[in-house]
Amino acid sequence: MTVPVPGGLVQVLWDEKRTLVALSGEITAANATEIQEAAGIARSRKQPLDIDARHVTRIDAPGFAGLAKLALHRSSAVRLLYPSPAICFIVSLTGLDDHVEIVSAPDLIGEN
Repeated sequence: MTVPVPGGLVQVLWDEKRTLVALSGEITAANATEIQEAAGIARSRKQPLDIDARHVTRIDAPGFAGLAKLALHRSSAVRLLYPSPAICFIVSLTGLDDHVEIVSAPDLIGEN
């Protein structure tokens, strides 16, 4: 049995090649500060950015605005990893797909 956990989580991880921002749960106005902090860390890393959205269960307008700012204020490549069909629809509808590479699980097979 799975019990939904309220709220969301924003994590920033990195190595010598890429920076990863992992989003999970509800990405809403409630965690906008965490997304802003993640964006600041990602910008300071000056590396290609991966945004892992595979565990996002809900995203509202402020949450999407944070995601868009995270993706758009970059001078290096941005990949959106494993987004749900609903997030893909919003990304496409807003034109954000012109600025990020959307990656599904099979696209990463064999990548280091």
